[in-house]
Amino acid sequence: MRWVRVSLLMAGLALAALHCAEARRCRPSDLSCNPLLALPFYGCLPAQWLTFFGASGVSELQRGLLETRDGGFLAGWKASAASGNPVRAFSAPDDIGVIKVDRLGRREWITFLGTAGDDVVDANMIQFLETADGYLVITHAVGDVAAPLRGQAYFGTGTNRQVLIAKLDRAGGLLYTSFFGGATSNTDASGIATPTGGGFILSGTVDGALGGAAGVARNAPAGGQDIFLARFADDLTPLWHAYLGGTGTEIATFSGPALAPSGEIWVAGSGNTSLAPNFPNEVGAPAGGADILLGRFSSEGFYLRHAFVGSSAPDAAIDIRAAADDGLIVGGQSAGVVGTPIRAHSNPDGSNQDMLVFRTDALGQLQWSMYMGAAVNTGELGSAIQLGADGFIYAVGATENFGIARRPYNGGQLDIVLARIDPVGGYLLEHSFYGGPGTDGALLARRTCDGGFVFGLTADVGFGAPVEPFSESPGTSDNAILRISPTL
Repeated sequence: MRWVRVSLLMAGLALAALHCAEARRCRPSDLSCNPLLALPFYGCLPAQWLTFFGASGVSELQRGLLETRDGGFLAGWKASAASGNPVRAFSAPDDIGVIKVDRLGRREWITFLGTAGDDVVDANMIQFLETADGYLVITHAVGDVAAPLRGQAYFGTGTNRQVLIAKLDRAGGLLYTSFFGGATSNTDASGIATPTGGGFILSGTVDGALGGAAGVARNAPAGGQDIFLARFADDLTPLWHAYLGGTGTEIATFSGPALAPSGEIWVAGSGNTSLAPNFPNEVGAPAGGADILLGRFSSEGFYLRHAFVGSSAPDAAIDIRAAADDGLIVGGQSAGVVGTPIRAHSNPDGSNQDMLVFRTDALGQLQWSMYMGAAVNTGELGSAIQLGADGFIYAVGATENFGIARRPYNGGQLDIVLARIDPVGGYLLEHSFYGGPGTDGALLARRTCDGGFVFGLTADVGFGAPVEPFSESPGTSDNAILRISPTL
């Protein structure tokens, strides 16, 4: 009987290893694919780790995150001082910092991109794309970043921002750069999507017309600040661009665009005035303050329609994901009440904002909304929406304590919250908190290849047992990457 039990155990471990390596697309050599950690519903548990990075004595803001094909991660941030032993040196006063860590959170390299001017990325994202021989870094800069060119050089005034596309090799070396934007206007990158057929689609904000080599214009800017979409080929050649906006101020959200199963393109942002008559197919109307603006374009960049979703108080979309029915799932925050929420706003009088998640149909019409947050809070933030292979919606943000959490609140002020939500009815199924005794915010979140999560966050107090230690003095914050298992 003993050999039977041993045989059954070995067969079970082999089955678990197969499930781990195949169903979860992990590598058998990866620590996360230890068959002893395999669970029947959640698959393999990845190694959990936390690592901090950034310069001591200054507060820095993380704005980019990517899981790389080797199981590691890239992170990008606004750097206000030098740190580490960089491949490319820091140039004051502000640069774009990029760090590469391996699958266990150990630093591989760090580098800086920027000029001797102020390369500000406070309010904009740093996006990454992995290529066969390295990484594209997509953000913005003021002035040329010295490197061989592919495409066009910076063609602004020396004081206006343009989109910077920088190519790094796998060791962090800068290979070449290209610029895109307006000759005299500020152009800010927000999000990217990778369509079938190669290249990428960029969303962002511009306060004028795009100039230089910008591809074919699908329409014209309406004035003020407008949202834009631009399609690039693999060699970084701009193919086309399109605008969405009225005579007011329209600003693209931090992420997106989202590609619907039909091939059409969703883009999100904020707006405070009707876009008619320039953009006539309007669903809903601005409700007051800054509302959430959702735009829909064909796969070739032609305008189809747009919708407003919001309340009389300020509302903001932070992340969007296309649903299987061509609708849209949106995560953000609001100080008001959007629709008739499944889960109520904790401060419906508008005194504080809560995390907001809602779903629309393919026309942009609201199907349901729900809120998460504490009754007494310091302003809670939504930051990311991810769709799980299990069909559920996963929302990430920063809140104070609410509900009965699977993993408890850690005290202090804001903690990172990860919530699982029913995609049909918008019901909160479970949630967990992550962080330390201070204020923690997950500005970024991604599903990992094995179904886990990785957060790009900032913290003003160290916590846990990090791979790289917290380096800040009181009153400043550090960046961090937190890797967690597929379970909440």
